[in-house]
Amino acid sequence: MPRRSLEAIVKKRLKQYKTEKIVLLFLIALGAVLTLAGIGVYFYVGKLTLVQQAYAAPPKNFMMSQLRLLCDFARVLGVVFSLIGVVSIILALDRLTFSRESYRMALFINGLKEK
Repeated sequence: MPRRSLEAIVKKRLKQYKTEKIVLLFLIALGAVLTLAGIGVYFYVGKLTLVQQAYAAPPKNFMMSQLRLLCDFARVLGVVFSLIGVVSIILALDRLTFSRESYRMALFINGLKEK
């Protein structure tokens, strides 16, 4: 690899690290919010008085069946939010680890260049 392109890659990596770290930490925070929101939605829907009355009523009424369907949809949506939050946290942590290692390698190469 030519010396000049290696230096350009190292400089670019050293410049990108802080921005990438901030973005990944923001994604981790967003994933935590999604996870907590999903858990909250899942457990809060069952505590609503309207939903509890809908499950106590006979299922022959169209509105009651639609309300039950909406309650089940909200619970599934809570699970989906939680899973998306967990996946985004895991992927952001994986990318953050990779980014940190590449930054260390760029620092090492930059240190060799200066000697």
